[in-house]
Amino acid sequence: AYFPGDRDAGAVADSLQAYLASLAAVEGASDAHAAITIAGIPDEDWNKKWKSFFQPINVTERLVVKPSWTHYWKRPGEIVIELDPGMAFGTGTHPSTRLCMQAIDDYAGRHGGLGNTRLLDVGTGSGILAIAAALLGFGTIVGIDIDHTAVVCARTNAERNGVADKLHLSTTPLREIEG
Repeated sequence: AYFPGDRDAGAVADSLQAYLASLAAVEGASDAHAAITIAGIPDEDWNKKWKSFFQPINVTERLVVKPSWTHYWKRPGEIVIELDPGMAFGTGTHPSTRLCMQAIDDYAGRHGGLGNTRLLDVGTGSGILAIAAALLGFGTIVGIDIDHTAVVCARTNAERNGVADKLHLSTTPLREIEG
């Protein structure tokens, strides 16, 4: 578990040890013992450290996600999404995000003339799915998130990719979305 540096680590450990002992007593396992160790975590620029691991990735044959702080040589036929997730979720590395992007690309590849096709991105995060849909030619694209910071991040990423005018991004609750 992580506890902020302003907490008394010894007191937290003592409290946790007492709680674990009470659980053992309830279970009748008076000989149960849990070892608690305390270690400090050095102050680091975690955002900078994380960025070193986020490299361009090919999500599909034609969809590539590129961090905004790296260079990428686009190949013919590729659609490159330039992204800075900031504090929002969505880089294309998580399996669920990749699968959704693959499904969107597959749908776009099988159905030409997507101008009338609508897409709802619930929990838009960085806006990666909505941006992919816009770049693939989907018509109406709505991205919602409960986190205002994520919506701001998605809007910035949409602008970075030249699709801000194609996306409707907000914190509107799902139950209030029409269509």
